Amino acid sequence: INENKDKMKKDGIFVIKSTILPGTTDLIKEETKQNVISSQEYYGATQHNNNFEFDFTILGGEKKNCIKAIQILQKVYDGRHRFSMTDSRTAELVKYMENSWLATKVSFCTQFFEIAEKEEATFIHPYDDLEVMAGQGTIGIEILEALPTVDIIIVPAGGGGLLAGVAACIKQINPRVKVIGVQAEGAPAIAMSFAEKKHVTTDYSRTIADGISVKIPGTQSVELINKYADDVVTVTEAEISEAILHLIERTKQVVEPAGATTLAAVLSGKVDVNGKKVVCVLSGGNIDVSFITRIIELGLSSRGRNFKFRAKLLDIPGSLVHISKVVSDANANVIMVQYDRMSKDLDPNEVIIHMGCEVGGIEHAKKVIEALEKNGYSITIE
Repeated sequence: INENKDKMKKDGIFVIKSTILPGTTDLIKEETKQNVISSQEYYGATQHNNNFEFDFTILGGEKKNCIKAIQILQKVYDGRHRFSMTDSRTAELVKYMENSWLATKVSFCTQFFEIAEKEEATFIHPYDDLEVMAGQGTIGIEILEALPTVDIIIVPAGGGGLLAGVAACIKQINPRVKVIGVQAEGAPAIAMSFAEKKHVTTDYSRTIADGISVKIPGTQSVELINKYADDVVTVTEAEISEAILHLIERTKQVVEPAGATTLAAVLSGKVDVNGKKVVCVLSGGNIDVSFITRIIELGLSSRGRNFKFRAKLLDIPGSLVHISKVVSDANANVIMVQYDRMSKDLDPNEVIIHMGCEVGGIEHAKKVIEALEKNGYSITIE
């Protein structure tokens, strides 16, 4: 790794720490006029790049960051590699040829390996590759350099490469430090593999944390995780959303759902951190801007900042004004109103109102409900 660092300096590549704040990469690139990649991307890519012969094709998996690193390296070293990679959602094969992108649908599990064999290509697995894991493991070294007295390191897990690399690295340097993996409840293959101490796959993967949405974890990854990791826990979608919102509010960082699972495990009490020095690896910021709104809404609801209730009103003029005034006087903000006249338990002169309110927290919500009940409304939380 140290040799690689020295070589990078000579070749004009600027390696940033894994813990660098989002958005800083572009600033560094502008100020230094250097190619910028993160350290774990570089070291994983370099392990392979040092063994490549000229005119080889490198077939990369779903982890586009690793491909980006290799592309930067090949420009610096020889410029004679061709690259292919799959799109993480559609398993599209995208071939780079003469500065243009050509897309062709392929099956990741079959045609990709056939292409590799046919073109004498080097296939780089996104997570089930020992050299890629070694590169990802450098995050562990950075953590120990920054905080030698760390007690617990929490790492997101999907295919298992990142967790395996960090766990193997940490345990060989300082076995005292606990390494804990986190998965989404809707994609628990690594957690199941850890619990059963064997390679387990699932036939489902349903989670907003698409960066760790994996049905088939790496065989080598699972073996290293079972050997070196101390535990693997799971978190819910609501807990992930709450963690994302917490990071936006408290640290002004936009972290993708997969990366936020580590903080979610802490905030939800899935990992006991009382009196410990803890590092949560926030592994990325790849999140669709249009999806952030939904995440924030779910996070606000899980934290008690939004709540929804139903109540019966007389279907006469002024009823909505009255209940709205009670809510307003309790210092809550109405964000949703819906009428229901079709329920069977209604009298002809009644209507059910569904109302959503924005409040300061759970205690504030309780005060709003108390105010409504004092004014004669029967409230049902939805």
